[in-house]
Amino acid sequence: MLGSVLRGAHILVCVVPLVWVASVMPMVGLSFETHTRTCLVATSMIVTLMHLLLSILVHPHIDWSQDIPFNRKILRATLGLCIGSVVFYLLAVLYGASLFDGGLDTLLWSCMMSSMCVVPGSLLLGLKDRSAWANLYLGAASLTNPIECMCYGLTVGCVFGAWLGAIPIPLDWDRPWQVWPISCTYGGLIGYMIAGLVVTIRMQLTSSRPKR
Repeated sequence: MLGSVLRGAHILVCVVPLVWVASVMPMVGLSFETHTRTCLVATSMIVTLMHLLLSILVHPHIDWSQDIPFNRKILRATLGLCIGSVVFYLLAVLYGASLFDGGLDTLLWSCMMSSMCVVPGSLLLGLKDRSAWANLYLGAASLTNPIECMCYGLTVGCVFGAWLGAIPIPLDWDRPWQVWPISCTYGGLIGYMIAGLVVTIRMQLTSSRPKR
């Protein structure tokens, strides 16, 4: 029963960003091409709030260690979002984004990436236990906790998607989505949603196998 609840909750990880980008944004006249900063801020807030609600309402029923006070959850999410934003900003600059020209767009993109990649892990692990973080991302083959598997999958999918999204930027296609950071935004969101779906399906297949 709890496994079904967790899988249903994790489907929201795929559905909520999809509904926001594909339905709600066009409905209210927003797009990443025309309202880049507004959409990046709103997406970051929506994804962060979604993970915070999952961490408060669902995860404690799956893993008793996640039954921690509400204010600590908010602190973990906030610190994870801020620290992750700095990390992704520096990575973006190292990979060619301008440090000053379009710096605000880069920072807001970094916030969105942090909400998808770092916030889930910070809600699960906090920020003090470095060994737990190392085990999450370096010992992925040994992960059995479904919440940890989801955190790992979302991060890998989102980062890989954003990296693929950078490929069209230098191409001479003259498309409005082909500029920094829009193509990487779409790539990160698509990779994030696909990873969430893949992990959810994997959880379903694993739970349906007969136990020996």
